[in-house]
Amino acid sequence: SCVSSVINPCDWCSLLDPNSTGGCSITSATEYTCGCEEEYFWDSSNKCVRQPKGICTGQDKCYAGFNASGEITCPEEGETIFGQDAQYAELGYCIPKNFEIRGSESETTVYDNNLELEWQQTISADDYTWANAVSHCEDLEYAGYDDWRLPSPKELLSIVDNSRHTPAVDTDYFSGSDNLWTSKQYAGNTTKSWYVNFKYGYSQYASADTPYKVRCVRGTPLPDSIFVETTASNGDVIVTDTVTGLIWQKTYVTNMWHWALYYCENLTYAGKNNWPLPNKNELITLINYDRAN
Repeated sequence: SCVSSVINPCDWCSLLDPNSTGGCSITSATEYTCGCEEEYFWDSSNKCVRQPKGICTGQDKCYAGFNASGEITCPEEGETIFGQDAQYAELGYCIPKNFEIRGSESETTVYDNNLELEWQQTISADDYTWANAVSHCEDLEYAGYDDWRLPSPKELLSIVDNSRHTPAVDTDYFSGSDNLWTSKQYAGNTTKSWYVNFKYGYSQYASADTPYKVRCVRGTPLPDSIFVETTASNGDVIVTDTVTGLIWQKTYVTNMWHWALYYCENLTYAGKNNWPLPNKNELITLINYDRAN
């Protein structure tokens, strides 16, 4: 019998995509949007893809904005300061830190099950200039391994626990409020190098001759982001990180923190309305340490 040669694009939702709920809306002659299962969203490639998740910061408290300070009961959805790290962690929008202790009693390591990095747990009591820190890790034999290296800023910041300070790490696995060297020199002045302050959990650069402590790491280095720009049908430009899967708004606005939360929670951009304010670990994936200014 004769059948129509015109295909209803919504038929593809339930037929070809196992993660689709089948609900569909046609936006033009060639564009359509399918409903997706929980934790999936409709992508520009015309399929339901899993919502990418960054690593949780560890922050488990909510705080006031405006001119107020101090811990508060986490706000309800729709309130101005909804969308804080503690709430997204509770909702499962990020991956909790997951460490385990390995090795012998005298030379134990801490293995990160998320990032597949292995950390030296007991570090040297000595301080090192940056160049000597690089050599120290390259020459280190510890816990039966000799492939240790100085961690990148992104790697070293991944063990920061933002629910704590002095030190800003989970003391079941790591200790010390020391400044620890990273592998990156500061691109704006190569006599300086990046370190992480583990008293409060932030990164900064200092003279490479400054004596700081060292915690070495082994494992496949975390890759640099690779960005691809695409333009939505309404003209909004999005930037997809093909390494992390995170999708970023191309443009940005200037706002105080509490209004930034509200802005992202209420943003509709490129036809999407799920734009949370990024956490520290997500935002650092945009940084290119080979550039300055």
